Amino acid sequence: MRTLQNLPNELILQILVEASSSTANVLAISYTCKKFRSLLKDNEQSLSKKIAAQHLALPYRVLGFAENIPSISNLLLLAQWASEIITFGTWCQKVRALQLRHDHAPFRAIWAIPLWQEHLQVGLLVYKMLSLSASIEERLEQLPGRFYALLRFTSIMVSDLARIGLGGNLGKLAVARIRLHLQSGFAPGDIAPWLRANSDMGWRSMELALFEDGCKPFLEMCGRENCVGPRADPPRLDTRLGLLRTGQLPPDRRHHLRLDELCFAHGRAWGPPSFWRDFDPFRLREKGLCGFDAVKEILKHLPT
Repeated sequence: MRTLQNLPNELILQILVEASSSTANVLAISYTCKKFRSLLKDNEQSLSKKIAAQHLALPYRVLGFAENIPSISNLLLLAQWASEIITFGTWCQKVRALQLRHDHAPFRAIWAIPLWQEHLQVGLLVYKMLSLSASIEERLEQLPGRFYALLRFTSIMVSDLARIGLGGNLGKLAVARIRLHLQSGFAPGDIAPWLRANSDMGWRSMELALFEDGCKPFLEMCGRENCVGPRADPPRLDTRLGLLRTGQLPPDRRHHLRLDELCFAHGRAWGPPSFWRDFDPFRLREKGLCGFDAVKEILKHLPT
């Protein structure tokens, strides 16, 4: 092969995509010769789908191309979303491991769920999918019932880890309150929010953030965790929390309340800690699955 033109089209585009870090780079390279321009024009959709299926299999299965036409630009965007979830999941793992070695480790059944990482990874992917939907509630209602408890687990675990990991800048009194909260033995959602006199509005706000933005706001906070001085809240968090406290959320932003109803209708996603001790909605343990195989098994149950 003496010239670029002799390489298979698929190999040329794969090199192009994997060697480039931004859409601008892809387009810049594409303008360098007619061969690239014709390749992008003739093969962009099919090749971007094939590359996504091979190299971004899990996010592609859940997120697709955000209901847009497959393209190199959307492939890079898909890779960015996948990177967000992986990076945040790694941060969660570190925070959890440190906390479990601490003298004041949480005494919650939800923290003892086997395969918690696999469940969290899929939960974050599904929340991201919902955040990209034109109608979050409509897409939520299309999920099979067992995913509702998974979403509730994800929001509780993210809330716990965010409070622990980001609580250091809140002062000693706030940290002590967080520790008491985590050692109570009860997680948010163990009792239906409408049955509690003092509902956990912090958790409710964080769950709404997952619905509307995925884990991106939490990842942005994690990136600032070592900064000195006050830290800005993620986008809309102050407003969201205020609306939750006053009960004045507009109808199109009540996704967390619809999840309450769906959890209640599909198998009690609250109740005593025994609910979380037995949590295995996809029967991964009896199938002997873990890691990537467990994640793939959960995703089999998503509607196509």
